[in-house]
Amino acid sequence: MHSTTADYPPTTNHTLKGQPERTAKGSGVISMINYAKQHGDEQRFERFLQRFSPEDRETLGGIVTPVMRFKETTNQALINNLVAEFLDGDPERAVELGRFIIDDGLSTIYRVFFKVGSPKMIIARANRLWRQYHEVGSLETFDIESKSIRVRLTFPYTDLAFCRLMTGTVFSSLERSGANNVILKHEKCAAKGDAYCQYYVTWD
Repeated sequence: MHSTTADYPPTTNHTLKGQPERTAKGSGVISMINYAKQHGDEQRFERFLQRFSPEDRETLGGIVTPVMRFKETTNQALINNLVAEFLDGDPERAVELGRFIIDDGLSTIYRVFFKVGSPKMIIARANRLWRQYHEVGSLETFDIESKSIRVRLTFPYTDLAFCRLMTGTVFSSLERSGANNVILKHEKCAAKGDAYCQYYVTWD
């Protein structure tokens, strides 16, 4: 049974006790803000911003550029508040948000990357791309075959919405690089108690 908008997002977040706040690059944040603006009018966007702390509200409601760095906890709150406001409070639907982030980026940072890359090359370079946007965690690939691969996400801020968002980015990344009939099996899930998320992905 999924959470409803009334009790979502959860009140806790995945801070790293005793460690400095980690940050994420602004490109994904811009795409998520674009998602909110494209799925509601100005009034609904303002209502969406009211879900945040005053500090985050001021930051996200202002000018956001790709080179800006955002606290991972802000990034986490952005994902979960999008789920609450626009995806019926169902974190499983964050797959849609992950797809949107890749598709939205095609007009900017991802265009050349997907134009020249094969599905295998795109997904095999996942960790290098991950490190460009996150200071912590990893997105490793292994068991690489011509039409299949395993992807392991290790990230201390993972919750169910983030996990599902990542599956959406994997789907869209492969499809945009020419893969057909993409199937993703979620073998392990950090949001459900495993040490990391692991996906087994196949395509034609």
